[in-house]
Amino acid sequence: MLEQTEAGFAVQVPDLAIMTYGDTIDTAKQAACKAIQINLETYREVGQMVPESQSTEYH
Repeated sequence: MLEQTEAGFAVQVPDLAIMTYGDTIDTAKQAACKAIQINLETYREVGQMVPESQSTEYH
């Protein structure tokens, strides 16, 4: 979920408990992609299942 804020842009990925920011849409998306990558790698490293995706209506 992408939202414009006074300071720039915020990206939330509720299923993975991620929230990132950026001055531009592109930097916010890049930060979110990096955070998702790290999050998924961590799940694999510790042997946990990745949470099942929920619809945006759920959040």
